[in-house]
Amino acid sequence: MKVIVLTGLVTVEKAQLSLDLANKAVANGLSVKMIDNIARQPIVNNQHLIEQRTGDILPQLPAVLANTDADVVIVALSEQTHPEKLFVTLDALTEQFTDSDIYSLALIDTRTCDCFPNVRQALEMYADATIMLPYQLDEVLTYVDFT
Repeated sequence: MKVIVLTGLVTVEKAQLSLDLANKAVANGLSVKMIDNIARQPIVNNQHLIEQRTGDILPQLPAVLANTDADVVIVALSEQTHPEKLFVTLDALTEQFTDSDIYSLALIDTRTCDCFPNVRQALEMYADATIMLPYQLDEVLTYVDFT
């Protein structure tokens, strides 16, 4: 299983990238489970099954991953998720799910850079990849390969 966790303060772009990644995975013949934890604006789409999870999803992630048989799990995290807590959780998941590839993508926009430099620094320090917005899907796919 490949788990892709999208984090950052942005919401619209996080939702769109989740859908873009899901479409790409399906186009490559993979099954996808999408988890929408975005607080401000839920992901709306008729092509993919999207499970809405509100509140702090971090304690729920081990059970969510253990109970899925999808090839790819895309988690669009709440913009309210604390970066350090997220990355502690992801480290624990990596140890627990040794057969899974777990990737974190931090989406950074100019507002994050200008208004929340401490959040930007934490995201850039711990994420597997930092995606500056606006993103290019081909660039993102260099970090997350579905072949």
